[in-house]
Amino acid sequence: MPIVLVLDQRDSRSEKDLVQAWSRQLNRVMADQLKLCFDRTAGDEMQALIGEPEALGTIARRIAASGQWTMGVGVGAVETPLPDSVREGRGPAFWAARDAIQVAKTQRSTRPLAVKSADEHASTAEEVVALSLDRCLGALAFIVSRRTEKQREAADTYYEADYSVRAVIDELKLSPQGAYQRLNAAGTQEEKELIELATELARPVVDP
Repeated sequence: MPIVLVLDQRDSRSEKDLVQAWSRQLNRVMADQLKLCFDRTAGDEMQALIGEPEALGTIARRIAASGQWTMGVGVGAVETPLPDSVREGRGPAFWAARDAIQVAKTQRSTRPLAVKSADEHASTAEEVVALSLDRCLGALAFIVSRRTEKQREAADTYYEADYSVRAVIDELKLSPQGAYQRLNAAGTQEEKELIELATELARPVVDP
């Protein structure tokens, strides 16, 4: 049961095209965790096939924090052998991701992502995984996207420094008490737990 991601740029008609820059960045950072790398599929969209369970929560967090994308996640089978490019990928997981991005677009102001299984092609296990991931990633997006600027700055520093409070203290020139207060207000512990949960939920799908 592979996992397919579709990312759609928000407000692309009034903003510059971000697909090329973001696909390059994600492919560079996540190269070892993708079976098929991000590539533009149509207009302001890009798509990838997950190769490692850790990738899902990491990408979801980046997307929610940026405020520039909606994300559709599809759980299901894919046709094999895999093509060289994700643009040529086929199968229920790709169809489910297309359905999910449409759902995400309708609710992007409150929850900029959605997870779907491939309806009539889905097993009960796929449906359960998709529902669980939808709730998990939805909660993650809720926390990340509602931070103040100062909370976001502290949370991003904490995350990029592999959850180091010392990095937040040093880089933002905060007292230990101030750093902990800001991180707690940003919900960073809950964020960390949800990313870990997303990894565990995705593990039996990506590594059956």
